[in-house]
Amino acid sequence: MALLTAALVLSCSTLDNLKDRFRPDAKPRERTILPRREPEPPPEQSEEATESAKTDEAAEPQRISRKTVEAVQRELSEVQMKLVEGASLLLGREEIALGGRSYNSDCSGTVRAIYEYAGIDLTSRFARYTGNGVTRIFRMLEEEDLLYDTEYPVPGDVIFWDNTYDRDGDGRWNDELTHIGMVTESYVDGTIRYTHFHYGRNSVVMENMNLLTPNVYKKSVNGESIVVNAPMRIREKGVSYPINQGLTSHLYRIFGKGYLMEKG
Repeated sequence: MALLTAALVLSCSTLDNLKDRFRPDAKPRERTILPRREPEPPPEQSEEATESAKTDEAAEPQRISRKTVEAVQRELSEVQMKLVEGASLLLGREEIALGGRSYNSDCSGTVRAIYEYAGIDLTSRFARYTGNGVTRIFRMLEEEDLLYDTEYPVPGDVIFWDNTYDRDGDGRWNDELTHIGMVTESYVDGTIRYTHFHYGRNSVVMENMNLLTPNVYKKSVNGESIVVNAPMRIREKGVSYPINQGLTSHLYRIFGKGYLMEKG
C-alpha cells in the first residue's frame, strides 16, 4: 500500500511539472552550455522494430498537422502576427530592407528589421552593452527576464546560438552568442521553423530545428528526404567534423520573448 501511495504522488508531481513546462509564462530554466555534443549511437533494432519505425514515419504528415502554438498558446498576439508577416516578406532577400528602412545584411540586421516592422526597436538600449549585435540583443532580453529554454517555442521568439563559427580564430568551440534568428512556426512533433540570415547563401531563409531529436540531420518520409535539423556551423577551410556536431539543435543557446518588449 505504501508503495502504491508513493507511486501516485510521484505521478501527480510529474504531471504538474509537465503542465508547468507548457505554460506560456513558464520561467526560464537554467541551461548548461556545452561547446560540442557528441552524437548518441543509435540503438540496435530488430527487423520488427525497423518496420514499425517505417510505419510511424509514413504517418508523420498526419501527426504533425497540429501546431504547437495551439497547445501552448491559443492565439498569437497582434505583435507576433506582425513579426511572422515581416519574416515572410524578407525570405530570399540578400539586402535587408523593410518598412522603408535598410539594415545590415546579417543575422542581427534581419531580426532587427522583422521586429521594427512590428514596432519594436531591439537597438533601443544598445549603448548600455558591449559586443556584437547578437550579444546586445541577448543582454537586453536578459535584463527584462525574457529569456527562456523550451523545446516548444512560439512564433516571434528570438533564437540565440553559440559556436556557429570560430569567431576568435583559436580553433576551439568556445564562441558564445554568434548567431540569431526568429521562430515562425512550431509543431507538436518538435519541429521548429525559423527565419534567419544564411551566410552561405547570403540571403534570408527559413530552416528547421528539432530539440526533441537533436542528433538527427535528415529523415525519410514517404521516400522524401526531410531536414530535421539544418547544418548551422560555418565550415572553416581545412577543418572537418561530423555533420551531426554542427547542427542548429547542437548550437542552440536559448529563446527570448522579444515581442513582450515595449513598442518604440
